[in-house]
Amino acid sequence: ALPENIGKLSKLRSLNVCTNSIEELPRSIVELDASCEISVMGNSLLRIPPYEIAEDGIPAIRRYFDELDG
Repeated sequence: ALPENIGKLSKLRSLNVCTNSIEELPRSIVELDASCEISVMGNSLLRIPPYEIAEDGIPAIRRYFDELDG
C-alpha cells in the first residue's frame, strides 16, 4: 500500500507502482501535480480508483474522487 500522505510530495514527477498488487490508491494522490506521471501497469487488483481510470493519470483520478464526493 502507498502511504496516505503521498500527496504531500509536491516535487514528485513520476510514480511507478507497476506490478505491486495494489488494490487502492490513497485519496491524497490527487494532491500531486497534474503533470506527475503515474504508472499502474500490472495492478489488475486495483479497484479504487478503477485501473482504467488510474492509468489515465492524476487528472482522471482527481475527477473520479470528485465524482465520488458528489
